[in-house]
Amino acid sequence: MIFLFILNYIFDLWYFSELTADLELKFSSIDNVFYSIT
Repeated sequence: MIFLFILNYIFDLWYFSELTADLELKFSSIDNVFYSIT
């Protein structure tokens, strides 16, 4: 049970880090588009 909890915690951390990295990528590309327009 504890093992599953730890596994779930690690998975959540990994998923969250992947998600934030993806968001940062999207925001930086939006910034690039914005700068190229202005």
